[in-house]
Amino acid sequence: MLAPGLSEAVSHPLAQDAFSDSEDAICDDSSATGYDTGERGPVSPASLLNRFPPGGTWEEEGEDRGDLFVRVEEPEKHVTAMETYITYQVATQTTRQEFGGSDFTVRRRYQDFAWLHGKLEATHPTHIIPPLPEKQVMRGVLERFAAAFVESRRRALHRFLSHLSRHPTLSFHPALQPFLTLPDLSEQRRTSGGLLGRVLGTPNWLVGSTGSCGGVGTSQVLGIRPKNTPVEFAVNATYLSSLAPKLTTLERVAQRVTKEQIELATELGELVPLYAAWWKLEGGDLGVCLHGLSGGLARCQAALLQVATANEDGIIPSFHHHGLYTTAAQAALRRRDALQAELENKEEQLATSPHNNQLVIAVESLSDSVTCADASLRADWQRWRGQQRCESRLALAGLAHSQLLYYQQCLSAWESLVPLLQEREQSEPSGEG
Repeated sequence: MLAPGLSEAVSHPLAQDAFSDSEDAICDDSSATGYDTGERGPVSPASLLNRFPPGGTWEEEGEDRGDLFVRVEEPEKHVTAMETYITYQVATQTTRQEFGGSDFTVRRRYQDFAWLHGKLEATHPTHIIPPLPEKQVMRGVLERFAAAFVESRRRALHRFLSHLSRHPTLSFHPALQPFLTLPDLSEQRRTSGGLLGRVLGTPNWLVGSTGSCGGVGTSQVLGIRPKNTPVEFAVNATYLSSLAPKLTTLERVAQRVTKEQIELATELGELVPLYAAWWKLEGGDLGVCLHGLSGGLARCQAALLQVATANEDGIIPSFHHHGLYTTAAQAALRRRDALQAELENKEEQLATSPHNNQLVIAVESLSDSVTCADASLRADWQRWRGQQRCESRLALAGLAHSQLLYYQQCLSAWESLVPLLQEREQSEPSGEG
């Protein structure tokens, strides 16, 4: 249900008709979701497993990848006298003529990705900028360079560039080409951004620069909300406010479940040698049963570790990524609202000073900026929601697949014990004289 006072003509974010036909086509593509869209219902488990690549994303599933292909791979540790850091290989293939070539390979560290993200946010404040993984400044030195953490960050950085390379506006940002092609970014990073922005570590739009949809005044900095927010953006803001804590809870519960699965697998691993030792002690028919039980527990333990690993690589990062994207969407909505608040403020000033030419020009400029911001945010919202639905389907399908494999493997392990136990039961004397 819509909130009281909201027009029924505005599509709710969860409504099926709130997405474009092209996005529905992507989401309903059976090769991407693992489900048949016809009347036959869900596909068989075997077919489902064959059609879904573990850890895949909706970009990797689509056939039309556009004219810019980027991969983040091969992390490498660097140790200098001053610092220790990780770089990632960024491989690019493109048919865009402005790149002056088709294949590029460079190495980038996390702060280079952060620089690019900051440039995107400064120039396009009312677009939903694909999120970066957190900097994790509180992690210990050893943990920051652990293989699992580095791989997790590599995947997140790859997802960031993958979303960016497919975006119809952000993929043409002038900072992206040097990021993908220049061996050294130090000159570009040194000459970009104002002193205040670099010192405070804040996006340039907060210190008065002009973005693609116009500049931002003091209302943005102060966080003043507009008096008349359009209904569609109010509905979207309400949806995000409800979604964000749910994603946080889902991620936390998934982490706890995975931790308990790993602990259970450890306990099962302790049982395996005990039953094996008992088997060697007993011998005979009972020894055969104990040997089979030891092997079955080992298979169940391996299956449980596999499903825990699948959770760590699949559903947990998916919840976290969607949480970061939700935060990015909320930030874009706030920047859009702040721009409208600035317009309303100037309009009030103009009402008291109707002959002030500077105010007239400012109102006209801000009005154009708000119109541009609304169009940009509306397009990005539709795109993000379609993308979110596709990625969520893939992640949930991956969760179902891992659970299916786990129970199949455990069932097979226990079923293999049944003949041994039945033979043991049949070989027992009946006890009748």
